[in-house]
Amino acid sequence: MNPLTPDNANHDDDAFEWHKPDHKWVDLALLPSAFSAIVLSFGGAAVIPSIEAGMQEPVKFVVSLNRAFAIITVLYLVTAIAGYATFGDLTFSPILCNLPRGDDLSGRIVEATKLLVAGHVISAYPLLMNALVTEVESKVPALNESALLRGLERTVFVAGTALTALFLPFFGEIVSLVGAGALTMMAFVMPVVFNFKLRRDRGLEIGGKELAAGAGVCLVGAVGGGIGFYQAIGDLVSAFNAQ
Repeated sequence: MNPLTPDNANHDDDAFEWHKPDHKWVDLALLPSAFSAIVLSFGGAAVIPSIEAGMQEPVKFVVSLNRAFAIITVLYLVTAIAGYATFGDLTFSPILCNLPRGDDLSGRIVEATKLLVAGHVISAYPLLMNALVTEVESKVPALNESALLRGLERTVFVAGTALTALFLPFFGEIVSLVGAGALTMMAFVMPVVFNFKLRRDRGLEIGGKELAAGAGVCLVGAVGGGIGFYQAIGDLVSAFNAQ
């Protein structure tokens, strides 16, 4: 199998035309969906409070958070730049589909990498689920009084997410829709709005430059998220019509 052909490729060999990878510095048509994907990559804002609450030394949370975001940003940039520089417009999603497969050393390394990615997703799932179940348990005291009920509740949530991923039609398009809509608000707009509100409620002064910077962040999030949300709806409608 050609290393540039994805695992799930579905095309006729006669209709599929290979060409030298093309590179663009900016592709405005794909910018909204790229913005949504980037926001989705940094969309852990919902679990940040529960992570901070579970730290032995919460006072070090800000430093830890900044370092974590710096590290993952570098990793994302290295992967994105190296992948696009190599494959250009032939880059598939996920990019692991571009890498060689087989029984040789390269194929084994790719398989091991896929297992590491799967392990990362499985390891991150409890953090995301914890934010939901702890909120539910705080509203239903009976769950905190019974380990059996708490275990049953969490089992139901895990089974629900698994069934959703398995059987919900157009799952990829819906994830893009969520990333463009909800996550842009969580990552860009709402943190700025809540921060300014809390500081004003406490009588703290907010400078003009800080207000302008916050407004700029909100504008970027709102515009990028709005365009991405509109495009994601179009993709979802197209997928539904093509069914």
